Amino acid sequence: MNIHQSGSVKISKGEYEEIKVSGSTKIEGPVRCQKLKASGSLRATGLLDCSGEIRASGSSKFDEVKSGDLKLSGASNAQGDVRVKGEVKQSGALSVGGSLSAEIVDASGALSVAGDLEAGTCKLSGSVEVGGLINANTLKVRMSNDSSARAIGGETIAIGKSADSNNGSFVSAIKNLFSFGGTGGQFAVTETIEGDDITLEFVTCPEVSGKVVRIGKGCQIGRVNYQESLEISEDAQVGEQVKQG
Repeated sequence: MNIHQSGSVKISKGEYEEIKVSGSTKIEGPVRCQKLKASGSLRATGLLDCSGEIRASGSSKFDEVKSGDLKLSGASNAQGDVRVKGEVKQSGALSVGGSLSAEIVDASGALSVAGDLEAGTCKLSGSVEVGGLINANTLKVRMSNDSSARAIGGETIAIGKSADSNNGSFVSAIKNLFSFGGTGGQFAVTETIEGDDITLEFVTCPEVSGKVVRIGKGCQIGRVNYQESLEISEDAQVGEQVKQG
């Protein structure tokens, strides 16, 4: 069954094909559907399970979300976990009370995740707050405000706020990893950053471990463990440096 309505809409628990609503919508779940498109105000209680795409613009509040793809704009809040098979694309503000997982996370604005953030490819810009671990094969973060995470792990990790650096070797590295510029923000990691290829600007962390490590301007790192190469900007503060292997 399809639902196409506007105005004040109330949807009861059950299974649907396409849900397309605008205005003020309340979903009393659990609800399963193939596709959901909502604009305006959306409140979904219980599990919202969509095999295809969920696209919501405006003000959206969820309890728990499972979907194929998730496209959000405006102010969005999920009380529990958000589990997406494909892509999460977010602009505006997204707050997740549990963990967030997807193949691709592309978020701009303000992203807050109480638990872990896990993705194959993760591109974040703006402010990022993750209470647990950020785990991604490829992670690129451009800060415009202070950001934080408990720990970060992955293969290619790039965190910064500009496409320039005082160190010539960092200029090419940062420009290759970031296709954007910007100013503002410091990224505080309370435990560790571990990866294969790591490029950091304006990051504070007790310990960084990787094969190839570049510590750029504005960084304050307690200890760096590296296997192949280590570059440190003259504008960075690094304590112990240990070559391993």
